[in-house]
Amino acid sequence: MNTWTESDLFHWDEKICRAAEDLGLDWHPIDYEIIDYQEMLGAMAYVGLPTHYRHWSYGKEYERTHTLYNMGQTGLPYEMIINSNPSIAYLMRENALDTHILTMAHCVGHSDFFKNNRMFVNTDPNNIIDTFKAAAKYVRKLIEDPSVGVDKVENILDAAHSIKYQVPRQPGIKYKTRDQIIAIEKKKMSENPKYNPNLNKIPLRPEYNLLKFVAEHSKHLKEWERNLILIVEESSKYFIPQALTKVMNEGWACLIKGNLINTSMGLLPIEDIVENKKTVDVYDGIEYKKVYNWFKNKGVKRIKIITEAGYELHGGNNHKIYTNNKWSPLSELAPGDEIEILTSESEPWTSGYCRLNYEPPQIVTKTQILKENSLDPRTYRKFELGKIVTNKRNALERCKIVEHKLLSRTSKCGASFGKRANAMDITLPPYLTEDLGYLLGMITGDGGFHSKNKNHQKTKCYITTGDYETVVKISEIIKKCFGYEPRVQPLQNKWSINIYSVILNHFLMSNFGFNSGKTSHTKKIPDLIFQSPKKVVVNFLRGYYDADGCAAKDGSVILSSTSKILIRQTQDLLLRFGIITKLNKQKNYNPQKHNTCYQLYLAGEHSRTFHNEITFGLQRKRRIQENWLSKKKWFKKQSNKTKIKKIVHDIGDTYDFSVEDTHRYRSGAFLNHNCTIHHKIVNELRLPDSLHLPFIKLHNQVVRPHLGTLNPYHLGFKLFEKIINEKGFEEAMMVREIHNDISFLRFYIDEEFMRENNYFSYSFKKDKKASTIDEISDKEGWEAVRDQMIQNIGLNRVPIVYVDEIEKNNILSLIHEHDGRDLDLTYANKVHRHIGTLWGDELRLFSIVENEIWEF
Repeated sequence: MNTWTESDLFHWDEKICRAAEDLGLDWHPIDYEIIDYQEMLGAMAYVGLPTHYRHWSYGKEYERTHTLYNMGQTGLPYEMIINSNPSIAYLMRENALDTHILTMAHCVGHSDFFKNNRMFVNTDPNNIIDTFKAAAKYVRKLIEDPSVGVDKVENILDAAHSIKYQVPRQPGIKYKTRDQIIAIEKKKMSENPKYNPNLNKIPLRPEYNLLKFVAEHSKHLKEWERNLILIVEESSKYFIPQALTKVMNEGWACLIKGNLINTSMGLLPIEDIVENKKTVDVYDGIEYKKVYNWFKNKGVKRIKIITEAGYELHGGNNHKIYTNNKWSPLSELAPGDEIEILTSESEPWTSGYCRLNYEPPQIVTKTQILKENSLDPRTYRKFELGKIVTNKRNALERCKIVEHKLLSRTSKCGASFGKRANAMDITLPPYLTEDLGYLLGMITGDGGFHSKNKNHQKTKCYITTGDYETVVKISEIIKKCFGYEPRVQPLQNKWSINIYSVILNHFLMSNFGFNSGKTSHTKKIPDLIFQSPKKVVVNFLRGYYDADGCAAKDGSVILSSTSKILIRQTQDLLLRFGIITKLNKQKNYNPQKHNTCYQLYLAGEHSRTFHNEITFGLQRKRRIQENWLSKKKWFKKQSNKTKIKKIVHDIGDTYDFSVEDTHRYRSGAFLNHNCTIHHKIVNELRLPDSLHLPFIKLHNQVVRPHLGTLNPYHLGFKLFEKIINEKGFEEAMMVREIHNDISFLRFYIDEEFMRENNYFSYSFKKDKKASTIDEISDKEGWEAVRDQMIQNIGLNRVPIVYVDEIEKNNILSLIHEHDGRDLDLTYANKVHRHIGTLWGDELRLFSIVENEIWEF
């Protein structure tokens, strides 16, 4: 006997919705109906639509499932949901509470998928229930009509159901009308007198909507019969998207790195420490301690706390931070709670300069490539001009090889290196020094890299400034560090300092992670700055503040950027100097610029610390701050506490490690605690112990692989998990919008995924009278296995038949698109008879059977 109540369901539904909102999901409201197992059997038989029209096949399916269920041969679905607005989902009264929680979470995922995936664009969720009700009412009216009756109705429905999937399989595509096609053909005829198509042919192009074509062109159908066929066609258009996205839909419904750690090597991302198992020393708030035992936990519940000052921490639900003289799990914190911001000015800095490991790319000329391939330059010149090249001595093949090598002659940053790469004698510094740190700060703030074409060839580095003082200083630094004289270009009210050296730009981009193009909203601090000694970091910040910083007359210092990650990194970096800042988000109403601007604000005693520790390099900015300081006699002690503004829940990976003795370490503004035992939490709902283990068991039953066959839940879940792990949750959100199962599997499955999941293909061999394995997922066979998998997903198992033309004497000619798999002859003959019932005249169906043309 189940002990749950409706109030329990309301409680968990609210928590599920709140968690889904935090993940950024967007779904239709869901109405849950509690039904018993008999009603669930009925819902299954009517494919989840209780308003569906009557047909004997639904009753047959009900009796079959009912018998198998009573015999213990099959189970009932955990969830069933209708793609409507509001969505309608069924909960079976006999199920336990943990099953209902899984079902409701699953339904939210399905509804989000229905609403956002492009395959469902024409399913009309707002009116679909009324549409099916109207169809059911019409069918019922025909059955009750003495002149029609149930036998005639079911005869037409039987025939229409046999070809219900012979409709277009790419929803949303707008097909041209006959008049539009004729206009196109006539234009072609006017341009080419020899082009003479038969414009009287019906259809002019292959017609894949077999149901609609028969309904519109059959000469023997009565009006009510045409209407029944069109009802089936309309029903098919509703179900086609679900068949096309079965793997994605089930995988989607089933579903930190970045935190910087204070180490003896500087600030390092936690994922770098864990994934590379670095034996670094981390700062525990008092001294450095050894790291051991590295942990990565996949798919766990996570919490991000965002404070009013803008400081953030993203970690697992049970991750603890030290605040208010105690260790508090993130799960116990709430908006409005006051927490401490910990500065780390007393923490030791790294002592040595960071070494710059850079090898200029080897320059391979066109002449060298031609010589390596024993190809005459004159022959390749003919190939380049599109002239005929004879294949004597494989000359044509060697031309293609040379072309490929020339096209791939590209560095990691995209710059193509030719003879001019060494035109200037560039000196590349072996270490990241103070001068180079200042230059990097200026590039981060007011600089960038621009490419003249999409291949990033001829990339230039530029820094724009309105201060001639900066022009002089940057030019001197570039010449001092690299022996290169930059070009200064006067612009309106400012100057542009340009570096055109390919080698030098490649050096800057490859060592410090700069990218070309419009990158202002994605800029970040180069990783090596975090690992540099204090004097280099000071110069980087000085250069960055000279570029994007502002000194106000009231003593405050404001830094502005459209890159949130850059501002957040700077906020954390300033803590190393004892400077606490506040991050503000400003709406930018200029449509020509980015919508959002972030500002980092510091004032009072922290402004004094900034001046003493970092200060501006530009005289005009430095003077403003000095004037303000000269008038200040004392500074009010500022609080190091801030309130939690927002808490966000999500699911993803977390990283951790053990710290000797104290088991604590500094990360950002907080002192963190580690533990050596971690449990992978499969949900984000704070389940009590009585529900936790049953939930895990149930979840694993749903997404487990099935021996010898594909489980769409498992395949979709694992592939979305891979996407989130490798590309992030934003990529997964994009995937659920634009892909179907075929493109999803083809685009994201790779050899590693196939190997890890041990996929293989097999087939029945008539000569051996047994099934044998055809391919396994190794280097040579994984693509064949993937293609076989795709061939057997969803509607790919259903043959495609299209209308070729109506021949003389109203003979309907149909063609089966053969994809290497022969039709089942018994099934094909039955379908042929059903189509003949609807058409009413002679019918010809062509296919290929055992490599020979076959006519039914």
